[in-house]
Amino acid sequence: MTGQQIIQYFANYIFQNGNVYNQWYIGITSNIAQRSENHGIISGDIGRYVQVDSNETARSLEKYFLSQGCVGDTGGGDSTSNIVYIYKINNHTKQ
Repeated sequence: MTGQQIIQYFANYIFQNGNVYNQWYIGITSNIAQRSENHGIISGDIGRYVQVDSNETARSLEKYFLSQGCVGDTGGGDSTSNIVYIYKINNHTKQ
């Protein structure tokens, strides 16, 4: 998927699940299983992730969704982080 297609994919998913960006966390990682565990995500939580072509693309997408109101920060991940993920924040998730 292109960057624009990923934006549309995530935006559509957010829209279908309440359309309130500040109820969603955006992040980047190189290990989605580890990050899901770190965030306390459990079966039944809603979220999506996409592997992209580079760390630069991942950071650019992260910045875009932060500018739209998603919760998160640009300081996460490392130079190998090429997975962008979102999840809806719940009482049990850790931001």
